Amino acid sequence: MRATSRSAASAWGCARHVEVQASVRPVNFVTPLTREIQTARGVGPAAAVGRSSEEMRSCVEAWIGRKFHHPRKKAIRGALVPEVSWSLELVLHEVKHEDEVDLLREHVTVHRLRDVVAALEKTTGVVPAAAGADFVDLIELGAPRP
Repeated sequence: MRATSRSAASAWGCARHVEVQASVRPVNFVTPLTREIQTARGVGPAAAVGRSSEEMRSCVEAWIGRKFHHPRKKAIRGALVPEVSWSLELVLHEVKHEDEVDLLREHVTVHRLRDVVAALEKTTGVVPAAAGADFVDLIELGAPRP
């Protein structure tokens, strides 16, 4: 994905807020447990415990609120490129719970890292912006796992 410049965003009337979650190993959940669930269960935010559909929805909504809709985030977006429509996007690598991804899609556009890497491999002009070792890491992350 290409970063949107301020002048291009103003000319097109849109800009992109993109969050990325990319780890080498699949993550159990993208979103942490809410404070209420942590307190009720006596666990930390990243505990790999099962979640009911209601808990998962609650965690997704809280995370989306913090990552994309927090007043400070909105203010930063407005200061960067005022008076444009912002797309809200999330890039994910491997996630164990696809039902969480489905809930995330209700709020933001979800891209898979392997698709982003494949597009970068085919696109000229974007690749030189990545440092050599960093780009190799991206390629390896995007490669199919045995």
